[in-house]
Amino acid sequence: MSTESKLILLVDDDSALTLLLANMLREKGLRVEKASNGQEGVKKAKELSPDVIFMDVNMPVMNGFDACRQIKQDPDTAIIPLIFITSMGNDNDRINGFDCGGDDYIIKPVNHQEVFVRLKHYLNKKSEKVIAEEINHEADRFRQAMAELLEDSDFDKKKDAVDKAILHMDNIIKYCRQNNE
Repeated sequence: MSTESKLILLVDDDSALTLLLANMLREKGLRVEKASNGQEGVKKAKELSPDVIFMDVNMPVMNGFDACRQIKQDPDTAIIPLIFITSMGNDNDRINGFDCGGDDYIIKPVNHQEVFVRLKHYLNKKSEKVIAEEINHEADRFRQAMAELLEDSDFDKKKDAVDKAILHMDNIIKYCRQNNE
């Protein structure tokens, strides 16, 4: 996985940890943006569309769980993997983190190798989802164009071939949607 030009959004009010993580990520060739509270994190997620978001839970203005809910409810940002990095590590906290839409949960103090391994996993996962979405979009356009062709044409001899093409495209769309969930 190439990390070049991948953008990571760090949302945490702990400037020392944010600086430490930002330096570690930059050393790996990643671009980093920072936000110091949940509200700012939601805004930057919408503006920047980062590849992955790391987010603390306890922050001023808006906590990480509420920010995560907003990010995951917005169709433009819902696909972005969100990993909580927090000192809140009891079972209820972790359950709340996943329940509000978080993709992963790392408890502070963090192990930098673990952070990077998990990050690589989600960068690859997002790439697969983006590809599947692009395929879905193109397949939908193909199906629409073929349906219009059938409605507006006298291609009786070609109708069977077009029907088969639509069936195959429908199967591709179903496959992509199943693998995108």
